[in-house]
Amino acid sequence: MEDLEASPEAGEARKIARLGGATAPIGGGWEMGKGETLAPRPIITPRPTTPPAPGWLPEYVPGEVAGQPISKRVVPTPSGQQLTKMPWSQVEGLAGYAEFTGGRPWRDILAHAELMLPKGRGYRTTWTPAKQKTFA
Repeated sequence: MEDLEASPEAGEARKIARLGGATAPIGGGWEMGKGETLAPRPIITPRPTTPPAPGWLPEYVPGEVAGQPISKRVVPTPSGQQLTKMPWSQVEGLAGYAEFTGGRPWRDILAHAELMLPKGRGYRTTWTPAKQKTFA
């Protein structure tokens, strides 16, 4: 204890020695032995609360950056051509992202994309080739 008298933490060391040598800082975390002083806490960087955006997400959600934590943005309706060229895993991922954002449900987005597709003729035409008139 004599070697600690000259240090600035001497008052803390005396308090620890009086308490039996074992104590923990407020909030807990570690125990201290006799003659030990409080060590500075390590600097803790906060973890991102969301996963990083995959590389394909910025193509469908403007404003997202690949590799950065995802954020809640509006999912614009993809075109029919985009939907047909997307792998199934990306379709599922975009559906999960749309659900995460809490905006329009994925079913509504798909229904809107379906409205943009060209419509086929829903009826049969009565057109037939006309018989050629002959002049005799």
